[in-house]
Amino acid sequence: MNRTHFVQRLTWSSFAACGLMGTSLSAAQGAAPTAAPTPANLGVQDYEVPGVQVVLFAVKRSSDGYITVRWGYRNTTGKPQNIGTNTTATSGAWSGPYSLAWDFYLMAGGAKYATADGGGGKLAASHGPNKVVVVGPKQTLATWAKVKDPGKDVKTVGVYVQGAAPFDDIPIS
Repeated sequence: MNRTHFVQRLTWSSFAACGLMGTSLSAAQGAAPTAAPTPANLGVQDYEVPGVQVVLFAVKRSSDGYITVRWGYRNTTGKPQNIGTNTTATSGAWSGPYSLAWDFYLMAGGAKYATADGGGGKLAASHGPNKVVVVGPKQTLATWAKVKDPGKDVKTVGVYVQGAAPFDDIPIS
């Protein structure tokens, strides 16, 4: 497993385990420990793999002319789950590491906005050399992709992630 893949796989579980998602330091101060909260989200849809959910974390307009979308794959089971098997990304090709963003897109004003090409390749998280990614038991794999901003007048979008029902009317922050 490469370093990027390792860091991205641990992103949300590490935040929760370390209490960085909003829990207090009361346990360190001698009070009874509290469970780390689930990261705030904009919606949850079941994924095509039983026991896995797609969690939409953020849709944010940035000053560089893009909208960044962050989502995760939450494995609710006690065993590892393979995701990305049905993507149209080609295993072993340059698109393989970007398989989770390959079939992702936004809809705004009747137009489709796919993962952007930043001139040097796709603007999305890479998850290793292959299109299939393993999410460990009870873990959430966080990922992201950027699309061209459809315009400042657009306030909400539809978010489409391969293998899950659409997230409709999502506000852009």
